[in-house]
Amino acid sequence: MSSNLLGSMVRGFGFTLGRSAATSLLNGLSRQSRESYDTYTPPSPYRTGGIQKLFILGGWLWSFIYTINRYTTYPKDSSEYDFWVGMGLFCMILGWLPIWIFFRTYNYITISSKIKKLENDEMILNEKKKNNLRPLIGQMLKDLKSYPFINLNLTSDGSDYNWEEHQNTATLEQMERIYAPLYSVTKTLKEYKEKGYDDDTICNIYNEELWLGMTEQHMKDMKGEPTKTEKETLRDGSIRTKHIYGNKTSGDVLVFENDKLVSFKDR
Repeated sequence: MSSNLLGSMVRGFGFTLGRSAATSLLNGLSRQSRESYDTYTPPSPYRTGGIQKLFILGGWLWSFIYTINRYTTYPKDSSEYDFWVGMGLFCMILGWLPIWIFFRTYNYITISSKIKKLENDEMILNEKKKNNLRPLIGQMLKDLKSYPFINLNLTSDGSDYNWEEHQNTATLEQMERIYAPLYSVTKTLKEYKEKGYDDDTICNIYNEELWLGMTEQHMKDMKGEPTKTEKETLRDGSIRTKHIYGNKTSGDVLVFENDKLVSFKDR
């Protein structure tokens, strides 16, 4: 009776495994179709790997087969036979669980220490980055005080930000967000200074304010390379150059004679 019961459960269990596999496949395909809409959750770092899963499967099959071999060696009316039949049922249903718990515990013990070390290393690295950025930001803000026309929004909402007050409590992300525009502006101002531009010229270029008498280099520093350039020679032998940004009807048109701006249409 017990043997027939065990055989029926084995067949039923095989059917359940097949149905579970098919259900998992369908769920997987459905999950892939919803992947772009669902929030991605990273897998647990303590999950069992492929090799460990093979060990779990192998251990589960071995325990199940071992109990079957054991109960077949005893008479059906003996207590040993009933015991090993019960063990067979247990191994068939939960034989994988002790091995899974072992690997899960092993992963937690070995990986958690590595994760903690990585977190500590990242904290130390972030603190070093903050210590490097703090004086750089302070110096750049100090240098920019001599350029009152420079207006930088150091916060995402454009509100005032007192660096002296927040420099010791700012996060690395905040420092990097502040540093990027400061570096870009100070680098540009340094390039202008190296070209010999005075403060008024730098102010006009930075604010993209055209003025008569500016050079073509001033124009390129301000607006970049033009879309189109047209040249003609005047009666007196001078060269008239027309730089067009966009098109003639709706774009900016700047006219230079002998490298000096004589007229412009700033649309």
